[in-house]
Amino acid sequence: MSDPHVIIGIYRKGGSMNTIDELINEIYEDNYSHLEFEENMGGEDCDCHIHISLNTIAKYAGIEVG
Repeated sequence: MSDPHVIIGIYRKGGSMNTIDELINEIYEDNYSHLEFEENMGGEDCDCHIHISLNTIAKYAGIEVG
């Protein structure tokens, strides 16, 4: 499995990110209200693009989601 701390060089508006952790944190921060609402409502079945993207990134980074 790949190391989730590996430097990946993702381009984004305003600069670049260096790690998978930074990408996940940026997505989480940009979508905090939705993610917190779903978590508080027990919504593990949400199939929105935000959840699908975060789960896919975590899967390929070897991060346990749960």
